[in-house]
Amino acid sequence: MRLKDIAAVPHPDGNRIDLRWVNPDPGNYPGLRIVRRLGTYPDSPGDGVVVMDTMAESDGQKEISYTFTDGKLKGETVYYYVWFPYQKGGSPDSAIDLANRAAAMATSPYGIGDQMYALLPAIYRRYDAAVAPSAGNDLEPLKRFLKLPGGQFDQFYSYARAMLDLYDPNTVDGRLLALLAQWIGWQTDYRRKTDGQRNELRNAPYIYQTIGIIPTVEATVKRILGWESRTKEFVHNVTLSNQPESLNLWVMRQTGNGAWPDVGGLLSLDSAYEGKAATVRDGDGNVWLFYHTL
Repeated sequence: MRLKDIAAVPHPDGNRIDLRWVNPDPGNYPGLRIVRRLGTYPDSPGDGVVVMDTMAESDGQKEISYTFTDGKLKGETVYYYVWFPYQKGGSPDSAIDLANRAAAMATSPYGIGDQMYALLPAIYRRYDAAVAPSAGNDLEPLKRFLKLPGGQFDQFYSYARAMLDLYDPNTVDGRLLALLAQWIGWQTDYRRKTDGQRNELRNAPYIYQTIGIIPTVEATVKRILGWESRTKEFVHNVTLSNQPESLNLWVMRQTGNGAWPDVGGLLSLDSAYEGKAATVRDGDGNVWLFYHTL
């Protein structure tokens, strides 16, 4: 069953991600499990950390909107979520709808709002502290106000720090792997899962460095299947009837002073198929040349 309006958004306070979704059929699918993983999307309801597993009552409503906060996360880290809806009395369905998933990077709290408040003149902080008890709040009004832009600046700074690792195929957001592949001329196979695309991208430079057909084939087999293999070329074991191997015989004649010419002349118009030519001198002093031909 496909959910609607799925979204994963990092919270300005940091170290948490807010999840939102809409269940279009809460009467038939009141149950829901959300699973989280690092590096790639979960493959099954048990593949990763179970963020939430609940059974909600619909009360006859056609659609119900939900929100959930996943906290205590590591900053500058991309988390991958998959929603698994299931029927009442059943278990989460292992069949994944590719629309029921989302990814987001958790940001870190750097306290820029507090730093902005500390940079104010002391008289502002003095009067702000005097107003807090009368307003019945634990924090000063001006400090609470600066936390709003401070949280956004925290996110900007967190995203800027995360950009330092955009070149790393092990940690970069899976949605950006295709861009890294384009930089080195590697064609992304979108049929593979995110971890498979990462593996291809990591091994692409080693495949480019191989020279010859045999090393390339063996490296490709190991990359795809993870098996060691041995490859043999059979080009020299195939008979070519329309292009036989030509081994013509050439001759060079030594001059009277013992010198050899720079080039020789063609001795035979036919070709030797196998073996090497042999010479025999008979009793009359004649030299005979023997070789295998057609």
